[in-house]
Amino acid sequence: MKSLKSFSFFFVLLIPLTVEAVSRSFPVVQLRPLYSRFSPDGDGVQDFLSVEVNVKSGRNIEITDWQLSIYGPSGLVRTYTPDRRIRKSGFFGSSKATPLPAFFYWNGRDEKGQRQADGRYRLELRVTHDYNAIERFSSKEVWIETTLPEVQLSPARLYVLRPALADGKIGQPTGEILIDQTQKGSRPNVSYTGRIVNTEGKAVETRHWKDTLPPRVAWNGMIGGDPAPVGVYRYELEWRDMAGNRRAVAVHQLLVLAAARPPANMLFTEAYYVNPASMYAPAKSLSVGFTGVSRPSSLLLRLREGSTFGGSAGWKSIRSLNTTAGANLTALSIFPENSLPGLYELRPTGDSVAPVYLMLDTKRPELSLNLSSSRYRPGEVFRIRPTYKDASPLYQYRLRLLVVTGKERSMLREWKGDLLPDEIQWNGDTDVDHDIAAGEELLFEFEATDAAGHTTVLRSSPVRTDVRFAARERDSIDLIADLSLTDFAADSFASEANTLIEQIYREWSDLDGYSVRVRVFVSFQGEEEENLLRSEALARRIRDALVQKGIPDKSVVFRGEGETDLVSEAADEYSEYRNNRVRVELLHRP
Repeated sequence: MKSLKSFSFFFVLLIPLTVEAVSRSFPVVQLRPLYSRFSPDGDGVQDFLSVEVNVKSGRNIEITDWQLSIYGPSGLVRTYTPDRRIRKSGFFGSSKATPLPAFFYWNGRDEKGQRQADGRYRLELRVTHDYNAIERFSSKEVWIETTLPEVQLSPARLYVLRPALADGKIGQPTGEILIDQTQKGSRPNVSYTGRIVNTEGKAVETRHWKDTLPPRVAWNGMIGGDPAPVGVYRYELEWRDMAGNRRAVAVHQLLVLAAARPPANMLFTEAYYVNPASMYAPAKSLSVGFTGVSRPSSLLLRLREGSTFGGSAGWKSIRSLNTTAGANLTALSIFPENSLPGLYELRPTGDSVAPVYLMLDTKRPELSLNLSSSRYRPGEVFRIRPTYKDASPLYQYRLRLLVVTGKERSMLREWKGDLLPDEIQWNGDTDVDHDIAAGEELLFEFEATDAAGHTTVLRSSPVRTDVRFAARERDSIDLIADLSLTDFAADSFASEANTLIEQIYREWSDLDGYSVRVRVFVSFQGEEEENLLRSEALARRIRDALVQKGIPDKSVVFRGEGETDLVSEAADEYSEYRNNRVRVELLHRP
């Protein structure tokens, strides 16, 4: 009796809480683009826009629907809508809430896959609430920018002089190295960095400009208040913007000479890094010419063995070259066979002359690829970290995404540029009409060419794709996923096929009231009747595997489609491969 009284007292205390007025507040939703400008130009830097969605929950008001629309100069470009699949209810019963994704990703294309022009775009998120169906909006502006001003460098004066002193030393630099910078076009939010770089690749002087370049840059041969050592230098100019666009150019053969008077005769070349084993020098073709009062009769080729430039100390004579024939010199005519790598000086004979310096590179670049995973789920972000190591700087890189189709490898996507990003992010889009299916084998092929002309190609280990069910059509609650036929075709399923079966089961088990339909397409592999029988048998085996996993027998149907095409050749470049597929549909049955 005592316990009953206690219970009654507790019950009475609860009653006022149930009749109090309900206070309400709306959820607060904010769009936060990770950057306001991006450049979907395939150079691997900010190729797509990542938009974070921050949601602060309301009180007794839920979001029941939402739509993200992207508008451009010509109107609506693209629309994102919720995933309408019906999931199983939680412990406290069902909810009408429609959750927003944590991120949206936009690759700068419209619904048809067409790349959009540079310009301003507006992201508009409309959310609908269960309280009187009230709508609220959040918007942000972003910019597509894929172009940069063009810059051309032209050397106006290639040397400074350090005259000899009475005590055998050399004096302070006189004169200036002058580089003309011709800028074609201008744009705000572009930053420029100019560097004077020594033989070891270290920047000894750095300058910065914003938006506009000075028409001429001068270097007086000083490094931090001290005279620069005699030797060869280069000027590098790099410019970039907030959208991820980057460019770089350079001028080589900038000389600090141990001389009192300007040289009467000079060699000239736009090259610096060379490879005599190849006639291909990508940055500038190696062609050494002459300018001055008189053409020298011979040239001396020397290899640097020490750290000095002046005089003969630290240099090893390699050969003498006769120049009376009058032709310009090339790498093959300059370097003997089996020459050692290193810094070479090509010096005219006689007084008042200026040499050129050539860095001989005999090795290919060393490359590596670090992938974020050995598996990929379409629509998510995949990270690729390429690294490059070489005596010569990078001239150009290409990163190709390949899909293995039988014995062939076909390219789906390519990134390229002359500056290698630390990380390339891929969100599943392709350069061709091909939807990536589960169970496909992807490869990344990294090709890099150095400034001397060596090329290395590195291919990654395979990346297998996971099952991802998408709406059969916009706003549909029914789902669909295509799977590669490759791992299902044998008499016994490969381990990859069993992995995909497990993924299908997990997707189904999270849903409420769905049945499964398995369809198998087998084309171009024999007679039509044989293909129909093979597809029927394979569909049955997949159905049996799903039942064995735990899907009720009555919830799985199957059908062999034989040579019925999934897609046409016009719709997909790899239609023959696509038409050998497993199609799994999750259909809601109230």
